[in-house]
Amino acid sequence: MEIVRNKRIRQNKISSRLVGEERMKRTYRKNRYTKSIVNGVQLWLVLAVLISSFGPILVSADVVWEDNFNDGNYDGWTICENPNVVSGSNWSVANNYLQLDQTTWSDFWEINWGLISHPSTVAYGTWSFDFKANESLVVSEEDTTVPENIVQSFSIVFISNDIDNLDDINDWKCYWIHFKAEPGGNSFVIYLRKNLMTVIGRAGALVPVAGWHHINVTRTTDGVFSVYRNGALVIQAWDTEIDTSELFVCCAQNGAMFDHIVVDDEILIPSPFYIPPMTMILLAGGGIAAIVVIVLVVWKVRRRA
Repeated sequence: MEIVRNKRIRQNKISSRLVGEERMKRTYRKNRYTKSIVNGVQLWLVLAVLISSFGPILVSADVVWEDNFNDGNYDGWTICENPNVVSGSNWSVANNYLQLDQTTWSDFWEINWGLISHPSTVAYGTWSFDFKANESLVVSEEDTTVPENIVQSFSIVFISNDIDNLDDINDWKCYWIHFKAEPGGNSFVIYLRKNLMTVIGRAGALVPVAGWHHINVTRTTDGVFSVYRNGALVIQAWDTEIDTSELFVCCAQNGAMFDHIVVDDEILIPSPFYIPPMTMILLAGGGIAAIVVIVLVVWKVRRRA
C-alpha cells in the first residue's frame, strides 16, 4: 500500500508540474502575441508620421535622362539663339549647378532673359529639379523703377516643342512652371501654365524667394498634373491638349540657378500617397486608441491567468 501511495504522490507532482509548465507556456504565448500586436501598431504609427512629415512616397521609376552638373559642364544642352524667341544668352556651370550669367533683350517680352534646352521626349511621367533665384535681383513686375536687367520671373518648361525653329513665338506649344515675383520681391506665386501665358493651375500660398526650391511635377496619361514644392502638394490641374514633347527648357533672367534635373517616364510621386496633416491626426488618434484597447485586454487576460 505504501508503494502505491508513493506512486500516486509522484504522479500528482508530475501532473502539477506539467500543468504549471503548460500554464506558463500559454501565458508566454499570450504575452508574445500581445507584444507583437503592440509593436505592429507602434511601427504603423511611426510609418504614418514619416509619410505625413515627408509628403508623398517615392517609388521606383525609369530615369530617361538627368543632369546634376557635377561634371562641370552643360554638354547636351543648347542655348536658344532663335531671334523669334530670344537673341541669345550666356550660361555657365559653377559650383556644380547651371547658372544664367547674362541675358539679352527680348522685344516680345520687353525683358532680359535667356533660354537653354535639353532634348526630352517625355510627355507623361515625372520632372524634378532644384531652382534658386538671386534674391538681391528679384523684384515685382509691377516695379517700373528697376533697371532692365533686374530679375522678375523664372520658368521651367518641362514639355515643349522645338523652340529653336519657331517662326513665331505664339506657336510655342508647352507646359511650364512659372515663379512670378510678388510686389516687394520677397515672395513668388507658382503657376502651372500652357503655351505662352495660359494659366491652368496656381498655388494657393506664396513661397519665399530666398533659398533653393525643390520641384516635382507629375503628369498622368489622363492629363492630371500634380506640382510639389519641397515635398508638399501645391497645385493639381488637368489638361490634355499637348501629348508630345521635344525639349526641356530652362527659361530665366540674370542670376538664376538650376540643379539636379531628373526626368522619368513613370509617376515618381503618386499623389494618392499624400496624407494631409488633419488625416494624420485622425489616424494617429485611432492608433493610440487601439493601443489603449490592447493594454486593457492584456490586463484582463493577466488577471484571469
